[in-house]
Amino acid sequence: MRIVRFVLTACLMIFGACASFAAAAPSETLGLDSAPVAAPQWRVGSTWEYSDGYGLRVASATENTTVFQRLDAPDQWFSMRGFLRQDAASATTKRQTIYRTVPPTAGDGLVAGTPLTFQREYLSNNQLVIHASSWTVEGRQRITVPAGTFDCWVIVWRARSLKSNWTGFERWWYSPEVQQYVRLEYKYGAGATASRVLMRYHPAELREMSPASVAPTAAKSGSSTEYNQDVVPGTPAASAMRLIATRTATPVMLPPPPLTEMAITEPEPENPPVQITTASADQPVAIPVPKPKIIASTQTKAKRRRTNKGK
Repeated sequence: MRIVRFVLTACLMIFGACASFAAAAPSETLGLDSAPVAAPQWRVGSTWEYSDGYGLRVASATENTTVFQRLDAPDQWFSMRGFLRQDAASATTKRQTIYRTVPPTAGDGLVAGTPLTFQREYLSNNQLVIHASSWTVEGRQRITVPAGTFDCWVIVWRARSLKSNWTGFERWWYSPEVQQYVRLEYKYGAGATASRVLMRYHPAELREMSPASVAPTAAKSGSSTEYNQDVVPGTPAASAMRLIATRTATPVMLPPPPLTEMAITEPEPENPPVQITTASADQPVAIPVPKPKIIASTQTKAKRRRTNKGK
């Protein structure tokens, strides 16, 4: 009897442990397909805040490179093209990528089952560092964090120094909706493994500019509407202006109206000119002869005066 009770108790304990484990499962595994994981199109002004105080803001975005500024340390920044990190500046270190064994577009998308492996060379405070790096898509999961519930790609970055024993890794739960990881596990060198989760985020929207604020370049191209992403003041020198996407409005040319026949009449003048009658060539024209003027001489005038006096 005691044996039966022991067996029942053991079964109940095992069943309870399984139930507890199932209830504590933080994520739901989704099906993995071969669809590419496209890198996000980050927009200027988007922000992400995490549980450990870490925060990011998109300071500038060009066609190829996005610059992120730390919200918790505004003097620190890093730049990325797709999933590949470019340059960075922290409180003590400046990094500049000078070479990769893959083209610059390699990080624009990742494919499940096909790891992206490459060698990266960069300058860290003017000292050459060479890493063997890789990005791998491990699967898909739906997880819940303080910012919400999201369908995520689980992607892992690994790096190993070719000159020392240094290694590092990052595991992202990347949400295309959030355009950033909503959970991150990481370890760099001899440091301890740590993690952070997303607390809140604010995606920036494209802003339609009024015609009065259209840049001269858009005016030259004849565009009537412009969608622009401004560069936030204080952006690091590594950033550049974003290529402006314009929408050109072509005016609609209407056909000319048909011509209408009109009757044009000239009004009679109020004072018509005098009609001049011309004589025929066969009829003689009478030319008036002026009468001769009789001019009295001085002597005649004197004689008339004497005559008048005698009367």
